[in-house]
Amino acid sequence: MADGLGWAVGECSDDPNQNKQQRKQAQIDHAPHISEDTKHVKLADKLSNLHSIIEAPPSGWDQHRIQDYFVWAKRVSDGCKDANPGLADQLEELYKSATFTLKGKTYKCHPDYA
Repeated sequence: MADGLGWAVGECSDDPNQNKQQRKQAQIDHAPHISEDTKHVKLADKLSNLHSIIEAPPSGWDQHRIQDYFVWAKRVSDGCKDANPGLADQLEELYKSATFTLKGKTYKCHPDYA
């Protein structure tokens, strides 16, 4: 994986000519078709980002924006999960059970899991 890592990170880059929604949809659409190295990078990046959001929600983000990010992240990571079942399982656990606290109230990170 080390030899292809630079290329994998480059393959993760968004098209700057697209708007935010287009870039987010492109990540969902392309995730199943990217290289194995890039899938590893995507899964690790999503896991890191989600943990950061749980620990300290970004300033200015409300409950819905945080939950929308988790829903989107799951759609991306679902397209990569075959590359690293261990990371995919860690992400799945976050989607199922993680919570965050905002303004003294606790919410489920991924609202679609009961």
